[in-house]
Amino acid sequence: MNKEQQKEIISQFSPNLFWDVDMSQMDLDVYAEHVIQRVLEYGHMRDWRIIRAYYGLDKIVECCRAMRTLDPRVLSFICCISNTSKESYRCYNFAQSHPTPWNSCYPWIHDAVDSCTDLPASGKQAPKVRQTTDGGATPGIESSAIPKP
Repeated sequence: MNKEQQKEIISQFSPNLFWDVDMSQMDLDVYAEHVIQRVLEYGHMRDWRIIRAYYGLDKIVECCRAMRTLDPRVLSFICCISNTSKESYRCYNFAQSHPTPWNSCYPWIHDAVDSCTDLPASGKQAPKVRQTTDGGATPGIESSAIPKP
């Protein structure tokens, strides 16, 4: 594909994806792994459709298998649509012991969601709720622990 066609494709990506890259120097073939990872981790569905049309699913899976880091949700997505196992991906077998904070999937969000719902299959229970003096409810302490006014 010539440079003009690549520039047309690059211009269709969401502007937030490659804010740190000089778009005039970007080459979709040379930097395929970088482009694929950015789109998968930070792109929109429109961006996904662009890389799927340009690279094809086989090339995307091949690049993902070689990546050292990949968001766990992205890995699950790629495994699901390509019918491959997580064990065949480098990022799964050599996971970082201390993931970087800007790419850690914010595990506290999942803990917060789990603590607010009753999930009997996992053995977790919803937190107890206490009544405040103004009539509201706060998770964590039973209502009997608050003195009555």
